Amino acid sequence: MDDDPVLHQKICHILKKYVNLYNTFLALRVLKERQNSIEFERKIKARLKNILRWTMKRENLYKGTLCNLENENKELKRRLNEMQQERDHAEAVNNAKVSKLQSELSYFRMQVTQLKNKYERDASMLQEKVSKDQKFENKSVEHTESTSFSHVEKDKLKIAEKHPAFMEKKEEKKKKRSLFKT
Repeated sequence: MDDDPVLHQKICHILKKYVNLYNTFLALRVLKERQNSIEFERKIKARLKNILRWTMKRENLYKGTLCNLENENKELKRRLNEMQQERDHAEAVNNAKVSKLQSELSYFRMQVTQLKNKYERDASMLQEKVSKDQKFENKSVEHTESTSFSHVEKDKLKIAEKHPAFMEKKEEKKKKRSLFKT
C-alpha cells in the first residue's frame, strides 16, 4: 500500500486541499482579527470623538465662565479701588474736620478760661462794689431812717396810740431797727 500511486496522489491532493483550507482559515482568522481590530479602533475613535466633543463643550463652557469671572473680578477690583479712594477721601475729610474741631476746641477752651478769669475778676469787683454800696446804703438808710424816722415816728406814735393794729407794727419796726444796728 505504500506504493500505490493513486492513493498517494489522492492523499497529496487531500493534503493540498487541507493546506489550502488551513491557509484560508488562517487568512480568514487574520482577516477577522483585522476586522475586529478595525471595528474596535472605529469604536474607540467614535468614543474619543464623543469625549473630545464633550471636553470641547466643557472647555467652551469653562472659558465662558472664566471670562465672566474675570470680568466680574475686574469689576470688583474697580469697585474696591473706588471704595478705597472714597474711604481715603472720607478719612482725609474726617481728619481735616477732627483737626479743625480740635483747634476750635482749644480756642473755645482758651476763651472759656479767659471768660472764667474775667467772670471771677468781675465777680470780685462786683462783690467789692456791692459791699461798698451796701455799706454806703446802710449808712444812707440809717441816716435817712434816723432823720425821717423821727418825723414819721412822731406821727405814727400819735396814730398808734389811737389804733391797736398799728401798735403791733411799731413793735416789728423796733425789732428791725435793732437788727440793723447790730
